[in-house]
Amino acid sequence: MIFWAKYSTADRINTLYQHIDSQGLTRPATQESSHVAKGEGMKTFLRTLRNRNISLTAGNTLLTQIVYMGINVVLPPYLYHVSGLSLAASAGLSIIFTLTGTLGQVIWPWLSDSFGRKRTLIVCGLWMSIGIALFYFATNMPRLIAIQLFFGLVANAVWPIYYAMASDSAEERATSTANGIITTAMFIGGGISPLLMGWLIQFGGGWENPAGYIYAFFTMAGCALLGMLLQLMTTDKTPRKAH
Repeated sequence: MIFWAKYSTADRINTLYQHIDSQGLTRPATQESSHVAKGEGMKTFLRTLRNRNISLTAGNTLLTQIVYMGINVVLPPYLYHVSGLSLAASAGLSIIFTLTGTLGQVIWPWLSDSFGRKRTLIVCGLWMSIGIALFYFATNMPRLIAIQLFFGLVANAVWPIYYAMASDSAEERATSTANGIITTAMFIGGGISPLLMGWLIQFGGGWENPAGYIYAFFTMAGCALLGMLLQLMTTDKTPRKAH
């Protein structure tokens, strides 16, 4: 983000436009560059980071990624070591949630366009928290499949909405910076999750002890709930009102 804040200046984009004109091509924009002026990159970055909507949504993104990565870390060994499935079955049955995830990734972002980003993310966060907590009751195959399908409806749904929330809330010149903050938070959460899940499983007695997995499931549910609480403190914006 710091590199692009320094590199993506108004002078450079205008030079690009002049080159496009000289080649007889069509500009990607009809107006002169509204990008960050030279020397203003860091100020714009810090101002964007201080934007309440963007920083809180980034926090929610981080926590959600802990959940999303966590279920991928925890569920396969849980099915193998605790449920007694084969390695192949554990791998295959741990991704059932992606079946409904595809559907949710279309429906929830579409709803957020009319229902509002904030309210949609709050509903998705609560849904995700309940879905993860329900894995405690996944004691047989029908329940495991049903819970995964329920969880999957929001598992992939939130990412486009996080980016939309950041874009709606950012200054006109700082949309990419805002999205970069969301992406950075996502990768930080992705890095934390395997370490945290591994520690919880070990704390609960190791791979073959159900206690560690229960700790992991409820920790992930807590992360989703905390992310929802962060989103409660945001305000819906429209692109034209975001300054």
